[in-house]
Amino acid sequence: MDRALQGLVAQSVVQRDGDRYRMLDTLREYGRMWLTELGEARAAADRHAHSFLGLARRAHEGWTGPDQVSWYHTVSDTHLDLCAALEHLLAHDVEGAQEMAGRVGFFWACCGHLSEARNYAQRALDAGPVEGPHRTRLQWVLGVAALLQSDFATAEKYGALCTATALYDRDDEGMLGATYLSGLTQLMTGQPAAALEAAGRVLRMTEGVPVDSGHRLRCRLVTVFALTALGRLAESEAAATALRR
Repeated sequence: MDRALQGLVAQSVVQRDGDRYRMLDTLREYGRMWLTELGEARAAADRHAHSFLGLARRAHEGWTGPDQVSWYHTVSDTHLDLCAALEHLLAHDVEGAQEMAGRVGFFWACCGHLSEARNYAQRALDAGPVEGPHRTRLQWVLGVAALLQSDFATAEKYGALCTATALYDRDDEGMLGATYLSGLTQLMTGQPAAALEAAGRVLRMTEGVPVDSGHRLRCRLVTVFALTALGRLAESEAAATALRR
């Protein structure tokens, strides 16, 4: 494969772009034209979209692990491909679009792509079924994106929706995620005591969730922020130190 790619670079068919390769625009359009003529454009787009859905799944699973920085760079470097894949899935596979937007949305919300996170989450919600785990994750992503855009009313709305869904489903992981969203909203609207009480209560209720789960770690972070906001700095430092471990 490497030898073939080097040959394409030598013939100016593709160009190196860091660790990736990009095809020249005119050649890409020519290739797309032939795929369309041969009736293979949809199949190629399906393969592309599902390949990047797989990447989104792996990134989502690895986000809170030791490879977080590596996954951050991977998601950042493949941003245009992820957007193209999402557009295709929104048109042809709504369930896949909901899953993908939910899995990459938190990356985007945290890493400088708030508009894309909120836009794709909203479009996928509007296009999809009423219930399902991917839809619940989308509501959470939409709430986080709204919060980071200072739209506190929307963040509060989706925090309440996620809480209600988690209670109905008896989903401890979902309850931790909902509490993280609601807790951050309370912190940003001057209610650190309420955030601390809710986070502590839900952490105690969900002790069966692994200590390294993403939502559990985020909920513990709310505790650190709330203690800091309340001026309980020694407790905040202890909680932050424990979280690092």
